[in-house]
Amino acid sequence: MPNVLFICTANIIRSPIASALFARKLEKLGLNKAWQTESAGTWAREGYPAARESQQLLKTMGLDLSRHRSRMVNETLLKNADLVLVMEKGHTEALWIEFPAYKDRVYLLSEMCGVESDVRDPVGGTREDFEDTIRDIDHWLSQGFSKIIQRIYREDKSLNE
Repeated sequence: MPNVLFICTANIIRSPIASALFARKLEKLGLNKAWQTESAGTWAREGYPAARESQQLLKTMGLDLSRHRSRMVNETLLKNADLVLVMEKGHTEALWIEFPAYKDRVYLLSEMCGVESDVRDPVGGTREDFEDTIRDIDHWLSQGFSKIIQRIYREDKSLNE
């Protein structure tokens, strides 16, 4: 089963949003039961819910983050992931240093669109800041969706057999 892991800092805003939005895109194609999406953070404290603003805004989009609990990225998550999509260049660097064996799986989310751009963290910001972040994540996922799918199928030879 293909597995995409989304990474941000605390795993309470950007990566859970990205995971939920990506899962919805998979669902629209009937792939949601064949794929797994997960999220974690580079500096996450275990067990925290998604930020209230994230939960509220995604609820208006028909997505539920109420069951999300933050977790720290670890080797098991990386080992099980076919592709790791991070929100900032700093996340890439941190993972490359701490988990060099998985370096070839780690990319900025925007790199799926041929661009290197961080997704801004709205923590402490306004509702509009959160809306902008959701819009940015959705943009990168929409524009890079086919590349994400192609990368997974190219990397996982068993899916092609």
